[in-house]
Parts: sequence; C-alpha cells; structure tokens
Amino acid sequence: GDALRHAGEELKEDPSLVAAAISQHPLALQHAGMGPRGDKEVVMEAVQHSAAAFEYVLPELQRDPDVALAAISQSAAALHCLPVELRHNPTFLIEAVKKNQGRDRDLVIAAVMQDSSAIEFASTDLRNDHWMMHVAVSRDGGLLRYAGGHLRHDRETVLSAVRQNGRALEFAGEELKRDPVVGLAAIGQDNSAVEFLHEELRQDSGFWAEVIEQSGGRSRAVLFEAVGLSGDALRLASEELRRDRAVVLAAVSQDGSALRYALGGLHSDRELVLVAVTCRGDALQYVDPAFLQDSEIVQAAVRQDGCALRYACEALRGDRETALAALAQNGAAVEFVALLLREDAAFMSEALVANSGRHRELALAVVSLDGRALCHASPALQADFDLVLAAVTQSWSALAFAAEELRANREVVASAVAQRGTALQWAAMALRGDRDLALAAVSQDGLALEFVADELRHDRGLVLAAVVSAGIALAFAPEALREDYEVVLAAVSSDGMALQVVSEALRRDRTVALAAVSCNGAALALVEDRLRHDDAFLVEALGIGGGEDREAVLAAVRQRGGVLKFVSAAL
Repeated sequence: GDALRHAGEELKEDPSLVAAAISQHPLALQHAGMGPRGDKEVVMEAVQHSAAAFEYVLPELQRDPDVALAAISQSAAALHCLPVELRHNPTFLIEAVKKNQGRDRDLVIAAVMQDSSAIEFASTDLRNDHWMMHVAVSRDGGLLRYAGGHLRHDRETVLSAVRQNGRALEFAGEELKRDPVVGLAAIGQDNSAVEFLHEELRQDSGFWAEVIEQSGGRSRAVLFEAVGLSGDALRLASEELRRDRAVVLAAVSQDGSALRYALGGLHSDRELVLVAVTCRGDALQYVDPAFLQDSEIVQAAVRQDGCALRYACEALRGDRETALAALAQNGAAVEFVALLLREDAAFMSEALVANSGRHRELALAVVSLDGRALCHASPALQADFDLVLAAVTQSWSALAFAAEELRANREVVASAVAQRGTALQWAAMALRGDRDLALAAVSQDGLALEFVADELRHDRGLVLAAVVSAGIALAFAPEALREDYEVVLAAVSSDGMALQVVSEALRRDRTVALAAVSCNGAALALVEDRLRHDDAFLVEALGIGGGEDREAVLAAVRQRGGVLKFVSAAL
C-alpha cells in the first residue's frame, strides 16, 4: 500500500487504486489525491483500520461526526485531530465515549468537561478516579451516583457534590450522612436534602441550630424542616416566622413547649394551644391566662402530663374530673389537687385505681386517709415498708393487702394488731408463733386466739388473757383448757354466752353458771336443766342481777313463775 507514494498524480486520484492501497496500509491515505481524501467511503475504510489516518482526512470530512466517531472508536488518539466544533460538542463526545466504552481517560475528560453526565458512560476504573469524579460532581453533584464505592465515602468528593446539588447526599456513605459539615452544606444548597440525613444527625438540635443560623432564621422552608424534627428550633427563627401560624403550628405539634417562642398573639389561638398542650402538657404555662379556666384545654394538658395541673385555675384544680385525669397520668400531681379533694377518701381511692396504684406519693396520701386503699396499690408499693406501715396504722385490715415479706415484719404486724387483734390472721406464720405479739393480739381481741400458732393455744396465760378479752374465745382453746376452772370462770365472767363451749362437767358447776348468768342473763338458757329448775339457783341468779336483767328474768319466770316476786318493780 505504501507504493502509492510512487504512483502518478492521476493514479493517486483513482478511488479504486487508493482503496486497494488503504486495505494494505491505512496510512497510504496520506499519499492519495484530494479526491479520495474527500471521499467518505474511502476515508471511513482508512480510519476504521487506523485512527492515525484521520490526520490525512480533508477538514470537511474531519468535521463529519460519522468519520470522527469511526476514528475515535478505532483509537481515542484521534481526539487530538478533532476540529474545534466537535471537541466542544457534548453530544458527539458522549457518543464517542460510548463507542470507546469509556476506557480512554483523555476522551472521558474531554467529554466530562463539556457535559459532566458523560461520566455515566465511563469505565468502572475511571469512575473510581478521584480527580475525574471530582470534576464531574463539581459540575453536577447528582453524578455522585456513578462514583465508585470508595469515592462515596471520600469527604472531599462528597462535599463537592452536595455543594453543587444538596440532594447528592443520597449517594454518600452512611458516615458522611451523619457528618454535620456535609449535612450543613447539603441543606444549604437544597433544603430537601434533609430527607437523606442520618437519623442521628436529624435528632441533633445543635446541628439544626447551625442550619437555621446559616439561613439567618429567615428561610421558611428550612424552619419547617427543623421544627418538624425539633419544635424547640422555633427559638432560632426570625420574629416574622415566629408570627407565622403554620410554622408555629408545626413546631408545637412536635414539641408543645415551643409555644413559648410564638409571637403575634398566637398564645390566644385556641386550636393551636390545644395542639400544644396535647403534645406536651406543661405547655399550659405558656397559654393565654384565659385558657387556664378552660376545662377542655386543661384536661388535654393533664392527660399528657398530670403535673400540668399546677398551672390550672383553683376551680379546675378542685374539679373532680380534671383532678382524676391528672392523677391517672401522674400520681405526683396530688400536690396540686385542691385540699377539699385531697381530704376526700373516696375520691383519693378512685384516683389511686385510675393511676393503677403506680405512684408512691399518691398511694401514701390515699392510705393515710383510708388504709384499706392499699388493695389498689401496685405490687411494688404493697411491698413498700413506709407506705404499708402508714396503711395499717390507719386501718388494721390493710395488712391483708401487704406484700408477703411485710406480713412477716414485726413492726407492721404489731401496728395492725394493736388496733384489732384479729389482724393476726394475715400475719406470717412465724409471727403467729411470737408469744409477745400473740399476747398483744388476744389482749386487744380475744378472738385472735383462733389465729395464733397451735403451740401457743396451749399457753394457759395467753388463753386466760384471750378469754378475759372475749369469753367466747374459749372456743379456740384446747380441750384441756376448756376444762380449766379458772380459765372457764374468767371466760363466762367476760361473756356469759361462752357457757356454750364450756365442758359438760363445768356447766353443772353452780359458781360457773351463776357467773355466766350474772354476765348475761340470756346464758340461763345454756345452764344445765337441774339448775334451771332450782328455785334457789334462780333466785340467787336474779339476786346477783338485782332482778333487773330482763333476759335472765324472762328465762327464770318461764322455768318458775313464782320467782316473779323477786323481780324488780319495773319488770
């Protein structure tokens, strides 16, 4: 093909001869005449075999996109021979990059310089090229989506991208999405980039302070984003935006206490105030004073935070429904309830139930009024020593609701049995066997003998104390002591009806029977038949009673009408 250089001028203009030479040696085109060098078919044949042949193509064909693309497809080196109009034609360059499969760095650079989107067609290696990617994202940040993995974690590259297009943050690595500098740059460029921030950064109030400061507190869009995540950000807004009802509503919907920063009479906006206190009860302190008398608004506040009751007017602090709502939410609100309700045992018990017995101060206040309300306290509070002691001090029966470990506490049980001996029934078995405690119980109420440990029921001194307190307690004494003369005499002297549990032998005893009837005339019905038909006994029984005990007289005259002469004139 190189032999064409020696051919005559006429033969150098022969397309067939030139084509044959080019097929042997594409650079033979340099020896061809002007005709073949301007023939597109001949030229295409040459550049498809050697891009170097492009240098010898006539200028008008060098400007032909088909010819230029054919040359560049063969070798990107042809780029340097491109006419200016093609070197600055982004559509052509992108097509060239595609034809080249994005492998040639110079070609991709040329394309990116004209149209950064050309990076999309670059090879994987070139999309991992730091400088190349930096150039691309500086022109179009969204192209970060095409960056190689490690470049998405490169702070410099990502910053270049988000400064050009804030939403490019979507394609950054997770650690850069939580980087305040990167986040600030992204939002500064496009507020909507907030959706791509890492959750950790989105919850950083300090970061939002910087964002708002960056906008001078005047960007409504930025403020909307900020208060939607942290209502407190309203404090950084301009006065104009703090008067903006929509902005303030967004802020108090996220954090009711942001109401404190509202201006322009928005504290008197009922709908806005209701949203604020529903979100955060203590926002009640920032509302127009007139609303402190509004039951709907106050109740909405205390349902969210019971202690918001402190800001309500006196009338609502004494309102049963409002106070109950507050205490149900937080028992600590009891200190803000009107005194009249705090002294109402029924109301306080209802409040403890509504509170599910969770709050200690409330429970303490309630059991101090009615110890039995301990039944409504939580298991944890039923195991609270001070609270249970207060409950049993107020009502012995509260011991029934104390936790097992406190029913084994001597001080707690002693407090209960000091009021009512039979409270011993709820004491732990170990304490029922404590003689001193058992003695205190039966001395207060002899019937507590039923609940003392079995071994103590054989204790004569303890049984004697029990029957002196309540004669019928003899029923719980062992048989041996029910036949003990002194014990029996003490029992029937305390309660004549105890005669019914006395042994048969002692019921025949005249002294025992006389003591029983003397104590209670109705006991005559329990006296042995022989004595009930004994006039002397009847007269003595009536004499002991002064003939004024109606029950005894009635029983006696039924047995012997003649004893009526010994009866008092009144009967």
